[in-house]
Amino acid sequence: TTITLTSDDKDSNADTITKVGVSTKINDITFSYTAASNGTAGSDVGDDWDATVGYSAGALGASYTLDEDDRGRLVVDYDLGGGATAFATMQAGAANDGSEDFTAMGINFKF
Repeated sequence: TTITLTSDDKDSNADTITKVGVSTKINDITFSYTAASNGTAGSDVGDDWDATVGYSAGALGASYTLDEDDRGRLVVDYDLGGGATAFATMQAGAANDGSEDFTAMGINFKF
């Protein structure tokens, strides 16, 4: 289990951004949660958050993330070897009109 606490006040135009996170791995499954202030006046830790569950076994990796805007993202990747990875990403946004939804599939190459 990993617990993190960070504070950032680098940007003089924003209030301090504070983040708190926890992550734990059980066998091939990882659970993580991060909560943060969003850097605006009166913002509290938890105004901006992400919750993720991930799975990894051999060449296969998959994760699902949900955030404070009810935006969900599923990512699946498979290592093809030789620097090539096949992937699929699907996102469903909070907007009811589908303007935040997308799907992408492809192959990444590392040289």
